[in-house]
Amino acid sequence: MASMQPSEFRLVSSVEELPEPSDAALQFIAAWKAARRRNLVPLKRNFDPLSIPHLLPDIFMYRYDPESDSFVCRLAGERVNASWGYPITGKTSREILGEADAPMIEEIWHRILTTPLLHYGNAERLSGNLLYAAERVVAPLADDEGDVTIILGLSRYSLGGLTRITARAILPNAVHIDCRDL
Repeated sequence: MASMQPSEFRLVSSVEELPEPSDAALQFIAAWKAARRRNLVPLKRNFDPLSIPHLLPDIFMYRYDPESDSFVCRLAGERVNASWGYPITGKTSREILGEADAPMIEEIWHRILTTPLLHYGNAERLSGNLLYAAERVVAPLADDEGDVTIILGLSRYSLGGLTRITARAILPNAVHIDCRDL
């Protein structure tokens, strides 16, 4: 099966069209939107994680490093680290996701940064073709210079009922919202 392209994701025009988002996902999106302050993409310094303290264990942040052409994890909450089985802060997307899956996820993240988009999915694969039920929201952030280089995300994992499945079979469960529509 061919790799799914980011342009193939269903594009929706509002949060109301997301497929059954949890209250946590909606709260994360609301906090991201509040940080925008009339900008299309909020500056990192304007995102207040303390506005959603109960979600901090589920939040992660990656920064794109153009020199190495990779995303480096800058922050991962306790439940994110527990889901991977080890601390992921400081590791690259390729170290975390593996050589087989990193290119596909990095392509999505590049699209999130360059369009910009909000990505929502309600099922994700973590590693080794094991399916963990998960809900994920991924949104862009700008650095202090205004360059959109940061991926901010929320992952709520349910670590049970594992099934063998490939990432390509799960990605159709994800949708995108153009940030201009938020």
